[in-house]
Amino acid sequence: MKEFFVLLLTLIRLSNACGQSPINEKSIQKPEFGVFISGNHLSMTVNQYVNDQYLIYNNSKEQYQGMEVGTFTRYQLTTRFRIKSTLSYLKNTYFIQFKNLKAEEEIAQGASRAWIFSGPIYSFQRISLSLSGEYLVREPFYVQAGVLVSRQITDKAYSNKDESFFQNQYNQADRILYSYAESFKQFNTSGQVGIGVDLRRFVLEANYERSISYLNGPLNVNKVSFNEPQHFSIWKVSAGFRLNK
Repeated sequence: MKEFFVLLLTLIRLSNACGQSPINEKSIQKPEFGVFISGNHLSMTVNQYVNDQYLIYNNSKEQYQGMEVGTFTRYQLTTRFRIKSTLSYLKNTYFIQFKNLKAEEEIAQGASRAWIFSGPIYSFQRISLSLSGEYLVREPFYVQAGVLVSRQITDKAYSNKDESFFQNQYNQADRILYSYAESFKQFNTSGQVGIGVDLRRFVLEANYERSISYLNGPLNVNKVSFNEPQHFSIWKVSAGFRLNK
């Protein structure tokens, strides 16, 4: 969050340097429609023991680059306040570490295969609908805050495996890796704050998003459920274009 406030302070100083540009008196107008594209940095937070056998963790400082595309609609309500809704698709990947604390015990019991560390790369994809309020600090600069509701897209590489898949002894050791992917909730909510500037028909924004609800539900291992609270955060920088003005 420190970086966000530094960016906000810089933007306010820039607006002061532009002089006392008055905000145009505007009544409720026709909505603005536009499209945008953004780059993002995704961070995951997880550190959990499962079944007294596995440790699931990652480095919270690790960030993964991805992209997002979408459309937006804005409504000017007063001279300084407007609301915005977006519909977007985001794609990223992330790396999770699994440590098997009982690998030697499994080998001693005759397991055909056992690993100590495994680090699969998972896909993070979603479709999101957001609603936010924008406050014009000094035209054309604004700050915003809002919420997102997202539909998570299942990682096909690590899901939908039936029991026959695990009857292969080689795959049994990887059951936890697939169970983790299947524990993702279909829907989740997150909050977002950011700053932006309108440059003619272009819209530039920097936003910080963090999950409100847990990303995962219970993790099922050997027919036993384990809670696995996991959050994520995303830094986003976007460029948009207003289709009407």
